[in-house]
Amino acid sequence: DGKRTVLVVVTGTQRRGAEVFGEKVAKSLGDRGWDVSIVALEQSATDVSIAAEPLVRRSEGISLRGLNPTVVRRLRSIVRTHSPSVVIAGGGATLKYTVPALVGTGTKLVYSSIGEPAYWARGRVSRTALRILLRRPDVVTAVSHATARQLTEVFGVPPDRIAVVHPGVPADLTNLEPPREHDETRVLFV
Repeated sequence: DGKRTVLVVVTGTQRRGAEVFGEKVAKSLGDRGWDVSIVALEQSATDVSIAAEPLVRRSEGISLRGLNPTVVRRLRSIVRTHSPSVVIAGGGATLKYTVPALVGTGTKLVYSSIGEPAYWARGRVSRTALRILLRRPDVVTAVSHATARQLTEVFGVPPDRIAVVHPGVPADLTNLEPPREHDETRVLFV
């Protein structure tokens, strides 16, 4: 139908890696004409936050541990309201909530694997659950080739469904003055 609507789902409202990346993706897609909404599964306990509407407020005392049906219902309601053509789920608990919320919708799903999935899913039950959840995304983005290898070798994601998307930095960040003859240029990356 030509509709270009995307829903970006992040874990919390705190300005952390996946949340900041989700915010940047939302802005970039918005600048390209997409109708974009960004939601967080939960409100973080900080005032330094991204512009995302939380599905769960701190005052409610609802936990994301396990699979909370209230959170799934709320996310499914947002999906029904916005009718996105694509959902982008980034980091943390987003996959386990997004997959059941999208059942029967036909909505495309992009999942961003932001770290070392084998580290976070160390137990047999966790690995099995993640392997099952990773069957649903149409595309899985990985922050590195090592992450992509883990997704394929440990979790069975077909390589043709994985795109390596290295985290970027603004180009002007590396516009350093060239060192003078006796000066040293030092760059620290933490």
